[in-house]
Amino acid sequence: MRTPALKDFRRTFGLMAAIACLGATALAPGRAAAGSDDDIGSAAYQRCNSQTEGRTIPLRECDAAELARQDQSLNATYKALEARLEPEDKASLVKAERAWLAYRQAECQFEASGERGGTEWPLLVNLCTIKRTEQRISDLQQALDDAKSFSDSK
Repeated sequence: MRTPALKDFRRTFGLMAAIACLGATALAPGRAAAGSDDDIGSAAYQRCNSQTEGRTIPLRECDAAELARQDQSLNATYKALEARLEPEDKASLVKAERAWLAYRQAECQFEASGERGGTEWPLLVNLCTIKRTEQRISDLQQALDDAKSFSDSK
């Protein structure tokens, strides 16, 4: 059962998201309807979004392609980092990655909860997932760089 405060928060959050989306739609074509940031995703993703004319199905296709690109990058970075770790550190990495995947899913569904059931909801979930995955790749890459520096200094 939802509490009245949470219901009010979600309604307010949804209204703020809708207002932000309407403002973005007036400013730019393509992803604007879903509240996109210009600096999110690869150049291919940004090009893809610019050609969608704000239509839902093409936007979702762009998202799917970008998420596949990011998944490959995330896996490659993760495996490279894992290869440099001691067994006990590998176990910690596996545990952290599983927790992060659960967090990303829950966080992105919550972020988009004001639009649940609408056509914007999957676009907002995808956009959040792309943002969070980009950040995770960056974090893992930093850990990999640190591990390389540490092993090179031995």
